Amino acid sequence: MAARKLTYECREATEAWMRAWCPCAFDDPEREFYKGVLAIVEMEVERALKEERSRVIRDVTRPSEQ
Repeated sequence: MAARKLTYECREATEAWMRAWCPCAFDDPEREFYKGVLAIVEMEVERALKEERSRVIRDVTRPSEQ
């Protein structure tokens, strides 16, 4: 399965928010703080998708109550 990435719009919104509320996040020339935040968000998105997929599979394989 291909890895999912955050959309351009999500990245832009995150950067705009961080520039407004945490401008020191961009003091590092390599922007490690910003990259780290995006990595954490991407991991959480993957975790949530995996959880939702397993819930759907569990619901599909469970016998219906009739």
